[in-house]
Amino acid sequence: DNTAWRGQDFDGNTVADGLYDYVISYTPDVPGAKEQHTTFKIQIDTQKPVITSGYIRFKDGNQEFVARKPKDVGQGGILSEKVFYLTPFDQKGTMVLTGKDQSGTRAFENTHLIKANADGSYTLPKDVDKANIYYLVEDYAGNVDYISLAELVRDQNSGRVKIALKDAKTNQDIDTLYVYRIKNSKGQYVNVDKSKTIHFLQFGHYTAEIFSYDRTELKFISGLSQEFDLTEENSFQTITFLANLLEYAPVSVSFNQAVPKTTTVVLRGEDGTRITLPAEKYGQYAFGKKVATGRYNVEVALPTGYELLENLVSLLVQPGRNNTLRLSVVSKLALLAAINQQKELVETSRYFNSSVDKKKAYDQAFQVAQSALSSKLKQELIDGVLASLEAAGKALDGKDSNVTALKEAMKAYYATTKTGRYVNAKEKVRRAYDRAFQEIALLAVDPKVKQDQIDQSLIALA
Repeated sequence: DNTAWRGQDFDGNTVADGLYDYVISYTPDVPGAKEQHTTFKIQIDTQKPVITSGYIRFKDGNQEFVARKPKDVGQGGILSEKVFYLTPFDQKGTMVLTGKDQSGTRAFENTHLIKANADGSYTLPKDVDKANIYYLVEDYAGNVDYISLAELVRDQNSGRVKIALKDAKTNQDIDTLYVYRIKNSKGQYVNVDKSKTIHFLQFGHYTAEIFSYDRTELKFISGLSQEFDLTEENSFQTITFLANLLEYAPVSVSFNQAVPKTTTVVLRGEDGTRITLPAEKYGQYAFGKKVATGRYNVEVALPTGYELLENLVSLLVQPGRNNTLRLSVVSKLALLAAINQQKELVETSRYFNSSVDKKKAYDQAFQVAQSALSSKLKQELIDGVLASLEAAGKALDGKDSNVTALKEAMKAYYATTKTGRYVNAKEKVRRAYDRAFQEIALLAVDPKVKQDQIDQSLIALA
């Protein structure tokens, strides 16, 4: 019987390149025979060998092509290297057919093989354009790559470099616009033809840099600069930059109640990217837009008097869904205003002339309000603290201080000083009487005089 494996797994997916065991199990058609196994090592290699570089030297009046060693990327082994040239196959001078053979390889006509010299070089025919001379490399898996000498050769001390941008997930080339630069070991940028994918550079040390790209389309996984060396032994370099194509999904951050227009909501990415969410046109108390998928820290800036009830957490924006975050905001504007009024209130007779129990109740309500101002509380609790403070303030029963009694006492003092009772009194008594008057006189001009101060001073003067 025949058996074949097409390099696919059980689900029909093509397997990755590598070395595999191909196991054939069979049971001889003999009573009591046991199952037997035969294992074959199979190398899966789908990658073309990489042609590195080459140069032309002059010897005995002839041009000789020297190819540097190709790279066996698939590790299946290099089968052959060939150099050949083409001649026209019709009177129009057509050199190459555009069709492909059964294996999908470009079909050549009128090919003429050039035999390799003993040292591996190839003596080139004198009357054939180098654009029609090809260097071809084939590995044991049948992978083939070829290139014309016009595209391959430069001077002997040069190599080739290819700049590639690949998807970090699929390793496929990314079709996008981007600009790169290459500078030498002295930090000087070298001129390269950006219309070509491969560039010739003199042997040396270089740095390739991604200069600009569409930040709304790509997110680089690799660094934006890479150093490399071109040498005789390593004359071809592929500098690969890895990036992810950005996927976008809608994000909506909403609040439980209206917030001021000056509120800002910012998403900060793990790479430091800062995205400000605009207020949604139709969403109630919400900010949002489409952003690249990934994890973000949410930053909310609220004006004084507003606070978030929750501690902010990171938000994972996933593709194919509406990504929402609901936040609770509390307003402490009214509470803050009531606390600020306390400084003025305690300077009024309504407070300092109030009864002790009512003044104590207000002071306690004020302390609770101060604590609530720096605590994370739900809106209903904030509103309850404010209501208690306002009620305690309204309950204060202090009246204006009786300054008239002070003025009358002052008149009485002046009248007394003119009597024999004052004149004939002992010095010590007069001085005490005078000090009591001075206290009353000071209180009479004090706009914040308290009633208990007046009462005490009048008792002292009596």
